[in-house]
Amino acid sequence: MKIELVKVEKSQSNHVLKLYQLVFSPYLKKYHDDEINPANTPITKIERWFDKEFMSLFFIKFDEKIVGIVRLAHVTWDFEGQEKIHIGDFGILPDYQNLGLGQMTIKKLEQMYHPKDGWELSTILQEAGNIHFYEKLGYQATGSLTHSNEKMDIIGFEKKEK
Repeated sequence: MKIELVKVEKSQSNHVLKLYQLVFSPYLKKYHDDEINPANTPITKIERWFDKEFMSLFFIKFDEKIVGIVRLAHVTWDFEGQEKIHIGDFGILPDYQNLGLGQMTIKKLEQMYHPKDGWELSTILQEAGNIHFYEKLGYQATGSLTHSNEKMDIIGFEKKEK
């Protein structure tokens, strides 16, 4: 079993939007996180991402089909030359979940990039499967917790570069 990460082009923004809606709508229905859920991302915002050199979007391909998406932000700070990669929106289509594709994606990204200060991300605290997924890959909770609404909290994770 093998995945491929294919860099998304601006001309594929509509495909990104459709994929976001398919991947993230179940969370939108469950948590009613209208303001932050990627399924509600306006096409104009997606198109602007391609104008930012610190942003990367990849389609996740499996068996020649696009089965997911991941967005990265290459974070650099003015102080002390800090460098991290933030894993933003990351999701696999429901029919392809629990096949190990998510783990393969993260491992492949970690082989492609080596930010000196590691990786960071945030996920839904109430989604035990997400928490377990990231912990299994060596990510640790940062203690950062944001109350999004009465049903959902967002927790931060990080992984230091070895």
